[in-house]
Amino acid sequence: MTPIARQIASHQRRLLKTIDQAIACYDHGRRLRPALRRAFMACPRHRFLRRYRWRSDGRVHRVTAATLTDQLWTIYRNEPLVHVLPSGKASGSTGGQPASTDSEPGFILHLAELLDPRSGHRLLEIGSGGGWLAAMLGHAVGPAGRVTGVEILPALARQSRQSLKSLDIGNVTIVNADGADGCAANAPYDRVMVTAGTYDLPASLYDQVKEGGLLLVPVSNKGGGEEVFLLRKTGDHFRSEIVVPGFYVPLVGKAERAARAPLPLAALHLWERIGQRECLRRRMWLGGRGAADLASRSYRFRSFLSKTEPRFEVFALEAPTAGGPRGFAFGILDEAAGSIALCRSDELVGYGNPAAAEVFLAAYRQWAELTMPGGASFELAAYPSAKPATVGPGVWVDRRGDSVFHWRLPSGTD
Repeated sequence: MTPIARQIASHQRRLLKTIDQAIACYDHGRRLRPALRRAFMACPRHRFLRRYRWRSDGRVHRVTAATLTDQLWTIYRNEPLVHVLPSGKASGSTGGQPASTDSEPGFILHLAELLDPRSGHRLLEIGSGGGWLAAMLGHAVGPAGRVTGVEILPALARQSRQSLKSLDIGNVTIVNADGADGCAANAPYDRVMVTAGTYDLPASLYDQVKEGGLLLVPVSNKGGGEEVFLLRKTGDHFRSEIVVPGFYVPLVGKAERAARAPLPLAALHLWERIGQRECLRRRMWLGGRGAADLASRSYRFRSFLSKTEPRFEVFALEAPTAGGPRGFAFGILDEAAGSIALCRSDELVGYGNPAAAEVFLAAYRQWAELTMPGGASFELAAYPSAKPATVGPGVWVDRRGDSVFHWRLPSGTD
């Protein structure tokens, strides 16, 4: 073994210890399974990077033979890295948010554990980026298995194919396409992993996942933030088995939904009519005071509203005058009643008439009575929108496009 190979192996082992610690925290003492440990060591992370930056660092780092030694400590840390294109731009940037990252290794391998890849499985990864996870999954399913990665960005698809070829990984195929279509040519799949947040569940997945197969998908809330659901295919729909919180860059292409982004308040015709007609103002503490940390303080309640109240919105505020307040608010948009309720800073303000504020307060009381569940408290059943499903008691029906989501809280809390 050459000196540089020894250095790489040493850094891999160091990161593997950190990954084990992370997985133990996520899942009560579990360690990475042997097949994924071998896959991790066989697929060095640096081999799937060309240009990258940290989320907190604006500098672009280029991986070459000459720079590798100095970068090993950075690359083999338990942190996400943003892929950067040869132009110097973050890959697939949309509205300033990069569309492709090399995810935090501890978290992404924890999700790979939940997905339970086994020898001989046929597996699909939607949003395969630089190909590192696809390569590890290819090792995990073995020579009899096959992994298909779908990447919408041509430059990253080419890069990942080159990386796979350089490591002689022959059971992984990277397709440059829109992930919302899946990849029918290699279906059906035993396992599917979506590695970007999606507000809807694309229709293609209902046909491409085998009966009893598993789908791991980050489901976005209105205004941002996700819960990662492990879903099992059962007949014509999916049912959740495990859910964990997470934050992802959005899936782009056909599955991209404007509902993920905050709604510009100033662009609403209703706001033009009633924005000066305040009808209600009251305190809403939500765990603190002030506007600075309202997004984090209100996240659990907003995740609840995103699933249970179709009139819920997150708003982008614009300054009415130079130097005026900007930023974030959330609340209820009731077009039919001609009413808007905004929660910002530590106040709820109603406009037009009290109808929207009354909806907001009723939802808050219900949330409090249910002991303030967050998004990860919910169970999910996802159905194709064209197929009506029977709705039992204690279920919130959420129509999102290709899919209809049925949300419920586990027995004993609903």
